[in-house]
Amino acid sequence: MNEPFRKAGIDMGIAYKLKCGHCTYHSNVFLGIGFSHVYISSLLPVIKKEEARQRAASFINDESAVHTTCDVIYVCDQCGYLHNDLYLKIQSDTDQFELRHVCPRCAEPLTSEPLEELYPEATVLACPECRKEKLEIEAYMDWD
Repeated sequence: MNEPFRKAGIDMGIAYKLKCGHCTYHSNVFLGIGFSHVYISSLLPVIKKEEARQRAASFINDESAVHTTCDVIYVCDQCGYLHNDLYLKIQSDTDQFELRHVCPRCAEPLTSEPLEELYPEATVLACPECRKEKLEIEAYMDWD
């Protein structure tokens, strides 16, 4: 996983439009980092499950804690659903935590390595609806 947020300054994220040429599937996804990714405390409102939110919060006062975070796409191995969500991994001298997600469509754990970047000419994503077409990918906005 790249760690662009550890460079001097804060890089932006990129928003993409995904569209299938065979069926009606279309989606807007946000990848990368923004200002809310700098501190663990600013990520807490985005973490949906209370148990995971409390676990991440337990690292806030740990000076040895280092976190890796960005918005990514998880591809469900079971049903092909594209889930755009937060990647978060926290490590300290004595503990570690990684935010885990399940597929909203089929409830299977999302175990594949997430995609943190898309390359419109090179990234191949199958349509999660019809599975017959490679999705068209278009970057349309920077966000932070």
